[in-house]
Amino acid sequence: MNIVRILVFIFLAILSYPAFTQGTKQLDLIQLKNGSRISGTITERQIEAYVKIMTEDGHELVISMDDIEKIEKLDIKPNVQLGKPGRKKDIKKRGFESLLGFSASITPLYYLYHNEDQTFSVGFNWVNGYRFAGKYFVGLGVSYERYENKVVTLPVYLDFQMTFLNFFVSPLVSFSSGYALGWNDDLDGNDNGGVMLMPSIGAKFSFSRHAGLIVRFGYKMQQMKVFDFNRYLYLTRVPVSKTKLYHMLAVKIEFVF
Repeated sequence: MNIVRILVFIFLAILSYPAFTQGTKQLDLIQLKNGSRISGTITERQIEAYVKIMTEDGHELVISMDDIEKIEKLDIKPNVQLGKPGRKKDIKKRGFESLLGFSASITPLYYLYHNEDQTFSVGFNWVNGYRFAGKYFVGLGVSYERYENKVVTLPVYLDFQMTFLNFFVSPLVSFSSGYALGWNDDLDGNDNGGVMLMPSIGAKFSFSRHAGLIVRFGYKMQQMKVFDFNRYLYLTRVPVSKTKLYHMLAVKIEFVF
């Protein structure tokens, strides 16, 4: 069980690498013999003849190799500026994203009236994935969730999100599904976890191309092994395990970067 947890964290750390490096881009820097410098992206290079470069303002130049002193790679970190509400160009269209957030879940009154045990959980989640077409996001996530009965689970899940507007604030729908690994094993040495799913609605706030906030409210179903200590065998109290489905209302607050 410990090996599985370690592998999950290593895998997610590898996935998160592009999200931390997406703000850096490389440019080609051409140093001319007359002291001038031209930066952009080299589109064609003929050795000992010429170089074609697309400048940052969209112009393509052809430069003779006789005029070039040297060519270098330049790492550029663009300035991240807060976007203004309603401006489409400030919204990220595609690329890697990471989500880091907090979650809380509680059993609603409807299920309490139907004799379901009340339960409450809090946790932290980390999702790494890719946004495409501006509105869609697919990622792999892991959470650490602690329940009031001291049961701890480690859900590993796929997270799908769809936003409806390419503006500063957009409605959002999402669906998460996966399996919650048991962090603390039961009396038989088996997992306490099980299948997990969570459809939700909410909103995404885009502060810039690389920073935002997501708030989600939804229904969470968690399968879990529990013990009934009210069983007796030959007048001896013995624990009997059974699988239960917990139905909860959940809220997630996540930072996007």
